[in-house]
Amino acid sequence: MLYIKDKYRLENYPEVVNYKIFPISKWVLDLDGKSKPKKNSSYLILLNYQDNLKINLKSISKNFYIIPNQENNSGIKSIKIKLEGNENTKPYDINIQLIQSNFKYKKIIYNNDFNKIYFKNNVADIDLNFNTNSLQDRVLRTYILIDIKSSSLPIANISMIFFNKYKINKEKIIDKIDNCYFLKK
Repeated sequence: MLYIKDKYRLENYPEVVNYKIFPISKWVLDLDGKSKPKKNSSYLILLNYQDNLKINLKSISKNFYIIPNQENNSGIKSIKIKLEGNENTKPYDINIQLIQSNFKYKKIIYNNDFNKIYFKNNVADIDLNFNTNSLQDRVLRTYILIDIKSSSLPIANISMIFFNKYKINKEKIIDKIDNCYFLKK
C-alpha cells in the first residue's frame, strides 16, 4: 500500500479490502496524519485477492460442519460433497440447512431439499446460488447440516465455493502487484 501511496498522489483514502482476515490496514495510507477514510472514494485497493473463494469445511459431528468466517463474499455459489465407500449410481435426496448461532441465538438462514442428486465417483456438486451478506458476521458462527436420505455412506469431506463480492475486470485495474490490485470503482 505504501507503493500506491507514493506512486499515486491520493487526496482521499481509497477503500481497502484484505482477503486475509487481519486488522484494518488503512492506517498505512494516512495522508496527513489526521485524515479519515471516505466511503465514497472512487478507488479500491484489494489485498491478497482471491478470484475463487473456496474452502474445505471442518466436521463438528456426523453431517454437521462449521463454515469458517468468510469475508468479501456475497453468498454461497455451490458445495461439493464427497462420500466415503464404494461408488453408487443411485440418486439421493438431500436436505441442506445453514444455521447461524452464538450461545444465545440460533437461526436457520437457508433450508432446501435437493431431489435425485447423483454422485459421480462418490462426488456431487450442488448449486446453492444462495445470495447473502450474513456469512460475513464475525459474532455469529455459521454451520451446515447435510442430511442425505437413504444413504449409509459417511461424508468424507465437503468444500464450498462462494460468490466473490468484488469482481475485477481489466477496465478497472490501475495497478497490480501479485494478487494485490489498485482499482477505479
